[in-house]
Formats: sequence, C-alpha cells, structure tokens
Amino acid sequence: MKGHIEEVRCLDAKGGYVVSGGTDNLIKIWLLETRACIKTLVGHRNWVRTIKIHNDQEHIISGSFDTDVRIWSIQTGNCLKVLSGHKDYISSISCFGDILLSSSFDHSIKIWDMKTGKCVATLCDHTNRVAAVDVTAYNREVLFVSVSYDCTLRLWTSYSGRFV
Repeated sequence: MKGHIEEVRCLDAKGGYVVSGGTDNLIKIWLLETRACIKTLVGHRNWVRTIKIHNDQEHIISGSFDTDVRIWSIQTGNCLKVLSGHKDYISSISCFGDILLSSSFDHSIKIWDMKTGKCVATLCDHTNRVAAVDVTAYNREVLFVSVSYDCTLRLWTSYSGRFV
C-alpha cells in the first residue's frame, strides 16, 4: 500500500482502518477491506511521530515534531482540535475515554480533556525526555505509565497526578 511520499514512521490499526504518519508531515487513512487510502490529512508542520485511532473509531489523534497534538475526524478528515503546550517534540500519545495523554522530549506529560481540548494537568517528574506514555484501568483506578531517557519507569494515579 503506497501513499506517503517520504518515510512512514508510525501507524495504528483498529476496526477496518489503518492510519499512518510520516516524515512527509501527512496522515493517511487506509481502508483494510480495499487496501486503499481513503483520506490524506494535512496540518502538521513537521513529521508525524505518533498516531492512534480512538476507541470510538470516529477520531484519530496524532503527535508531531511540530510540538502539537491534533484530534481529527475519521469521517471528514478535518482537524477538530489542535492541542498546543509542549515545548519540544511529541514522543507518544495514549487515550482512555475522554482522557488523552501526550509525552514529549520537553521532559513532561500532559493530560488533556479531549472534549474541550484543554490541558488539565502537566506532570514534570522525569528529568530527561519522556519516550512513551500509556494509560490503563486497574482496580477501579485509571493509571498512567511513562518511560524516560532518565532510565525510569513511572506509574501515576490519575486522581492525584502523583507517581506511585
């Protein structure tokens, strides 16, 4: 399946879709059934580093070396929200319901409300680039996990914003 004009650096698959992002600053939406690119999303000003299809299969979330996180409509291909606030590259994103996490080379993790597009918290306990972040439900709690170039893995509780 060809479509990008430069290197492809990230992908996600869910339901009947695959989404890909690359160094051409583009996002492609592919339909698995036909193996065809059905949309090309344009908006990032630097290459797309990380991408996810939301569990609702209506939204795509992307993070870029332009320091922005974007929320897109799968149906229309339109960018619905631009989440700005990181001071360096976006390294990873993860979602759980309306909670969206972004990690960055600026040593921080931001917690966003997907509905409003507002940053509700910034976690800054890593002392080097944050390489990846994920979110999961465990024992009736929502937990965030992050790994960093500072050689640590941190586990955060969503209620306190503190690592445990």
